[in-house]
Amino acid sequence: MKRVSSSILLVAVLCLMGTKALAYDIAVENADGVTIYYNYFHDRPELEVTYAKINFSTNNYSGVVVIPEEVTLMNKTWKVTSIGERAFDRCSDLTSVTIPSCVTSIGPHAFQDCSGLTSVTIPSSVTSIGQWAFLRCTGLTSVTIPSSVTSIEEGAFCDCSGLTSVTILGSVTNIENYAFKRCSGLTSVTIPNSVTSIGASAFEGCSRLTSLTIPSSVTSIGESAFAYCSGLNSIIVEDGNTVFDSRNDCNAIIETSSNLLVAGCKNTVIPSNVTSIGWMAFEGCSGLASITIPSNVTKIEGGAFSGCSGLTAVTIPSSVTSIGWRAFESCSGLTSITIPSNVKKIEGGAFSGCAGLTSVTIPSSVTSIEEGGFSGCTGLTSVTIPNSVSSIEGSAFVRCTGLTSITIPGSVTSIGMHAFYGCTGLTSITIPSSVTSIRVYAFYGCTGLTSITIPDSVTSIEGGAFWGCSRLTSITIPSRVTSIGIYAFADCTGLTSITIPNRVTNIENNTFWNCTGLTSVTIPNSVTSIGASAFQDCSSLTSLTIPNSVTGIGTAAFYGCSGLTSITIPSSVTSIGWTAFYGCDILKVISKIESPFNIDTSVFSNNTFNNATLYVPAGSIDKYKATEGWKRFVSIEEGDPTPDGITWSATPTTVVLTQGQVTVNGANDGTSISIYNANGVLLGAAISWNGSATIDTSLQAGNVAIVKVGEKSVKVIAK
Repeated sequence: MKRVSSSILLVAVLCLMGTKALAYDIAVENADGVTIYYNYFHDRPELEVTYAKINFSTNNYSGVVVIPEEVTLMNKTWKVTSIGERAFDRCSDLTSVTIPSCVTSIGPHAFQDCSGLTSVTIPSSVTSIGQWAFLRCTGLTSVTIPSSVTSIEEGAFCDCSGLTSVTILGSVTNIENYAFKRCSGLTSVTIPNSVTSIGASAFEGCSRLTSLTIPSSVTSIGESAFAYCSGLNSIIVEDGNTVFDSRNDCNAIIETSSNLLVAGCKNTVIPSNVTSIGWMAFEGCSGLASITIPSNVTKIEGGAFSGCSGLTAVTIPSSVTSIGWRAFESCSGLTSITIPSNVKKIEGGAFSGCAGLTSVTIPSSVTSIEEGGFSGCTGLTSVTIPNSVSSIEGSAFVRCTGLTSITIPGSVTSIGMHAFYGCTGLTSITIPSSVTSIRVYAFYGCTGLTSITIPDSVTSIEGGAFWGCSRLTSITIPSRVTSIGIYAFADCTGLTSITIPNRVTNIENNTFWNCTGLTSVTIPNSVTSIGASAFQDCSSLTSLTIPNSVTGIGTAAFYGCSGLTSITIPSSVTSIGWTAFYGCDILKVISKIESPFNIDTSVFSNNTFNNATLYVPAGSIDKYKATEGWKRFVSIEEGDPTPDGITWSATPTTVVLTQGQVTVNGANDGTSISIYNANGVLLGAAISWNGSATIDTSLQAGNVAIVKVGEKSVKVIAK
């Protein structure tokens, strides 16, 4: 008792200081040795069970816990009336808890993630069970809700996957949203006549529930209340219900006044007087094999048949004018579907994930293919888009890997983001002249695409538009294009040449990154900046002219362009980012900059600094030798070099490297000849005599070598 008194004194002192170091007011050890932590209700002599530490994530209740009815300290008795918010949260080693009959409320998240809890008895004194109170108590197998409770709050037993039966006694009026969501072991539940409202997703994912009876008292049922209850084979609405019915033993819930089918199951027969299939009505009914939609139905609402993976055939009557968002999403067994001629709108994701669909004809009444309309239809090989369609929205055909060709009609003015993303089977496509913009990632990852026609009407190609189109060998960018986005042609490894139109002012970051087949590129005088990694790893690029309009060359702009042997930097350039030309064994660097600025020593690779000649404007050599970065060049000369970068004798000089042997002809007698590998290691040396020299090496065909003739160098590739 003395230790408890000390705890009370400590709490009092901390409160005076304005600080509370712990989450509880008092800690009391039970006769069985288990310590329970409590908070006071300062307006009455009652206690609330709480957690031990300031952070509930370090909760330490375990094993069997018996909560006493009352606690006596210092000759004063407090009654335990509440289990507080998160009191036992994450106590995964808790196996059993006894709640006394004086407790009236169980707080939000009170037993969340108590995965070892196998049983709990809720006494009849409890009137309130808080939100998510038993969330993810996967070891619970049964629960009885006493008649004192009037509402089962949001998510109270959500994800209690071991729960097989629930008994709800007769005073509960509301079963709130997500109350029993994903209780996948639940085989039966009796909803009492006191219940008036069943919330959204209240029983969603209760896949072993086989039958359902809606009492006459229920007047409200939320969206997806019984979605993914794939085991349901019987649904009955009791006689006397004024809002819902299950007319003609249809095994469905129908809103009487509107003839809206609210929820169905695998044995549902839709009555002929139903006019709408409701939101998520059959969602997740994987056992539904076929369904006949009667001719009075005008609307199929969002998610109506979503996740009906066993559905192989469905007939949509001509009376239907609207197919809602995700209406047939993930109906993977559906092989064909006829969209009636009266349908004006196919909403987003309507047929997404219908992997079994092989062909689809969109009627001429449709004006827009909404976002994700046919995304993930991997079996789709052909689609007919009518002239009535004006827009193909984002992700409309994303990952339709079986689609080999598509004709976009001239009525289309907009192709949305990700529209044909990942259509790996698509080999060719013609974009009509009505389109002005190719949006972000529109053709990303279309690895089978070998040709595409972009009309003159297009003014912008957005980021990643053709990223990863590795078989695309050529493309003409129209003259009206003013912007090309980041990664627009990145990883187009088959692309060999590109001409950038003269209205483009910036080459954005990574625009042509890893275009390993690119041998030439034409940059117009309109371009003022070359972005970071714009041409990184374009290893086949052998020559490049940077126009005098360019002021900035970004970080790693030409990193890894190992085929580049020379580069001319115009006088307009005022900044060069680090590693801009790193990994390029350049032999000739021509700088037109009159007053050099500091550059990072990583702008060029060591091989370039050691083996290349830097040509600078007349009268500026001393400036370059004194400027950071530039001064690392071993060889700096003033003036423009001769076309091949080497000042030879009057007799033309040739360098040949065949089968490991280098032969130099035409050099002056007495000239030192040396050969280095790509890493700068000396492989051999000789002196020219009688106008020639020969050096034997171990180089193999395809190896790169640097041949130094006197003070000049040339890069050669072994044959």
